[in-house]
Amino acid sequence: MRKLLFVTGLLVLATACPEVERKVYTFDLKAHTGTLVFENIVTDDPPNANDDFMKVVTQVVKGTKLEQDHTGWSISDKKLYENDGRLDGKATFTFGSTSGAGIYQHDKKAPLIWCTRRDEDEVIVSTNGTRIPELPGCIAWDRKASKLTVTVRSAKLTGEEKSLVDPWRKWSKGDKLPVSEDGSTGLGGKGQELMTRIAKGMTDAITGGSTITVGPAAVKDAGAEDVAAVLGSDEEAKLKICLSKAAHAKQALEETLQIAVQPDGTWNLEVKASTSPDADREKCYHQVFTEATFPKRDAAWTIALPVSVTPPSDASGE
Repeated sequence: MRKLLFVTGLLVLATACPEVERKVYTFDLKAHTGTLVFENIVTDDPPNANDDFMKVVTQVVKGTKLEQDHTGWSISDKKLYENDGRLDGKATFTFGSTSGAGIYQHDKKAPLIWCTRRDEDEVIVSTNGTRIPELPGCIAWDRKASKLTVTVRSAKLTGEEKSLVDPWRKWSKGDKLPVSEDGSTGLGGKGQELMTRIAKGMTDAITGGSTITVGPAAVKDAGAEDVAAVLGSDEEAKLKICLSKAAHAKQALEETLQIAVQPDGTWNLEVKASTSPDADREKCYHQVFTEATFPKRDAAWTIALPVSVTPPSDASGE
């Protein structure tokens, strides 16, 4: 399992990423509505700014990354826009309960508490609540408060980043943006090949003798070139990483990933299996395809991708 985490970490660290300088959260607890504003969306890899911008579009605006990060939110609108020469974004959402919004209360007489995400290196800049010295990154409000605001700043930025407003200007006018060879990670051909070899080698090392199979894919209302644009060697390697835990446990597994793609390139993934799919594995599948670019077509199309794990013939099943 440690090797699996190591591989996943390598894939993340070696991939250039779009970053956000500041995020502004607002919550209206009476109306059960909220907004999240992204101020100054930038890239930490300026030569591949187009790639990072398309990640923002495919993963956040048209994809489901925000929904996966905030499962208690029902997001009604996501948009990008230029503001004072920088690229900003905004998500509007509703929530059914304060806990669904990410705000917690021990009991009805206790204060309301919100904390920054543990997996993001952020610093609180301003708030209409009170910071909790004993809990860095956490804010408290009176239990009767109804409108909460928090602004956080990324602690990862170095000042060498570049705004993604230029790619946005071209994209918003309908211009096609040139991207790197692989079209998804910004690593280019040689870097992509290296990461694929690392992922494959580490995955093979932890399969415990099991055979992991991905595909062949069946496509409906599209062509083989569309599938090739989505399912490259990188995606295949990452899907095998998703399956490695079952392989290491020598657990037999057969599932089909049903991906429905809309004409505008937005997509939805559903796992078809005889039993309920493992939640962590299903989340892993989604994360793989947030890196992919789905071609736009005149009509909706689908991919059915079988994945399986076959234990070695001498496996005892434990």
